[in-house]
Amino acid sequence: MTTVIEKTLQIERFAKELGFDGFGVTREVSAKSVEKYKNWLSLGYEGEMSYMRRNVEKRSNLDLVLSEVKSVVCLRTNYLTADKGMEFIHDKEHGDISLYSLNEDYHDVLAQ
Repeated sequence: MTTVIEKTLQIERFAKELGFDGFGVTREVSAKSVEKYKNWLSLGYEGEMSYMRRNVEKRSNLDLVLSEVKSVVCLRTNYLTADKGMEFIHDKEHGDISLYSLNEDYHDVLAQ
């Protein structure tokens, strides 16, 4: 039987193979995190990402998403990696490029 630690290590290895830079697992959403998120929204930091305002209660209480949820896997990708550098910023021949667009779309990676 695979232990929780073994499963976590397997997921972490897989995340690294897929190219993610960070990995974490959480069992619950803390009240402090919920308060910080709501404050972040109240300051308008989501900009044009209006989807961030949807389902705030579900983001705050995972049981509202899936009643049997035991944990959530969180993945991180670094938009500016050392191998990409910043040379393109000084290129006056081309328009500005959002850093996230330089990476493979993580939605596609997860769909695979």
